[in-house]
Amino acid sequence: MIRIICYYFCFTVSVLSYDWKRDIHSGDFSSESHPGDDEYIRKDEGNVAAIRNENWLCYENFDFGPSTSYVWIEAATERPGGTVELRIGSPTGNLIGVVAIPETGGLSVYKPVGLVLPQPVKEVHDLYLKLAGGTDVHCNLGKFRFQRLPPNYKPPGPIFSQIKRNPILATPAGSFTSESHSGNDTNVRSDNGQITYIGNESWVEYKSYDFGEGANFVTIQGASQSNGGTVELRIGNPTSGKWIGSVAISGTGSFHSFQPFSIDLTEKVSGVQDLYLRFVGEGWAFFNIMDFHFQQLEPDLKSTGRFIPAQKFDKESTSGRSLISDQEGIHSLIGGKMVSYNQFNFGLGANIVTVMAATPGKGGTIEMWI
Repeated sequence: MIRIICYYFCFTVSVLSYDWKRDIHSGDFSSESHPGDDEYIRKDEGNVAAIRNENWLCYENFDFGPSTSYVWIEAATERPGGTVELRIGSPTGNLIGVVAIPETGGLSVYKPVGLVLPQPVKEVHDLYLKLAGGTDVHCNLGKFRFQRLPPNYKPPGPIFSQIKRNPILATPAGSFTSESHSGNDTNVRSDNGQITYIGNESWVEYKSYDFGEGANFVTIQGASQSNGGTVELRIGNPTSGKWIGSVAISGTGSFHSFQPFSIDLTEKVSGVQDLYLRFVGEGWAFFNIMDFHFQQLEPDLKSTGRFIPAQKFDKESTSGRSLISDQEGIHSLIGGKMVSYNQFNFGLGANIVTVMAATPGKGGTIEMWI
């Protein structure tokens, strides 16, 4: 049994085994190069559109934490979109990285592009995203995320090499190439990078999907207000193609409460393949899909990178005010409260843990006991 004791703070928490910073919506900038001029920079819900050469966005007091080594950015463009320069201090300040934006297929087709930073960045700085290259509408930007691996920690070879080779964390599900009900938004549609309005036996295609040197594990982030359903993974054809696994998506409480669902693939898949996700379930709109992530894990790493929803505890302490748990995590924690997870499986070994948390105050401490 693993027990987690929390001191003096209220927060929402989920547990996973790496340290990822949260997604930032590009539209949440503090200032920009052309305020009040929608011809150059325009907020589009959480995204930013109408970006042109030399335009910039500023995110004041951006916290890179103790050390940040990787970044990915969701971008959309009709043509090769130039580059996004990452600078700190000012639009011409210290250059910490340059992300090349390839053609994605349209200004509404968002795809993630990743970069290993030349040097780690830490602490709080004013972050600037500056667009370079081209004279027309450059590209649209969606979410971005900086991530880090813990200092002095070297993940085992396959995971580390995959991050170095392809630091993209996940593929937005809504970036599919084609789908079973083209033109019919009431049965499968892309909605801000997600797949929604999913019907039984509908499917989406990701043409020429690159599995790299190989993948044997997949995680899909899904959300369901009902009993969920199944995502069939096939290669070459949505119904008769090679089946490489099925991911069961269970109810999460709402269509907006996304949780990760993972499986081992039936076999290792490598190289460029036409990937199909086929959806099976009862009725219509039985779940939404946010993104998916293929990984190559060796047998002794099968437990690495798995998400454990914090609210799935077996017992809690009874002293003081009761905590609140729901599909989002654990809330209203106070000093001395404890939750326990019976028969927690550490696999063949674990030496790092990350807790995703949020607090309006100064936070506190989580003790872990077994």
